[in-house]
Amino acid sequence: MRISYTFAESCFVRNANLTMRCNPNNVRAPYLRRQGFLTGQATISFILLISGVILQIAIAGSVVTYFLSSSRFNDRLLVRSFIAADAGFRDAEVHIARNLNFVQSGTTAYSITVGSDTAQVTVSRATDATNNVYVYTITSIGTALSRQKKLVGTLLAHQTTGLLEFKSLTEQSVN
Repeated sequence: MRISYTFAESCFVRNANLTMRCNPNNVRAPYLRRQGFLTGQATISFILLISGVILQIAIAGSVVTYFLSSSRFNDRLLVRSFIAADAGFRDAEVHIARNLNFVQSGTTAYSITVGSDTAQVTVSRATDATNNVYVYTITSIGTALSRQKKLVGTLLAHQTTGLLEFKSLTEQSVN
């Protein structure tokens, strides 16, 4: 087995299996180089290229995952804001059922907390004298973090019997 070395400064032989050369044109560094290591220069370029491709795939995957999770989070917030608005509407119904004179004239506004979300409730009352009923308009805006939903509903309450009649409930845009 013969191993060839290139030396920059001096040439000498240590044992019989070692051949030393001292050619100044072949020396590339002032230290000992084993011949054959210079052919690996293409390998490092290939490894860097493959590493760059893997890194780009990883970054693209994380961006896609972020957008998918944020859209699901947005949907969850919209559902929470709808539930808060619905809870505000149902709370106003209970107040009216317990006390028909909950709103004397004009409007009454209050807020309720549903978990970590809130609902701003506005109740107004008008009187329909021909049918002997109160017409309640309930507006409830549910808020979950930065998302909002608005529900507007109408209840009819008979003045003499106290019977509540649900007329409508619609979702409207929040201005």
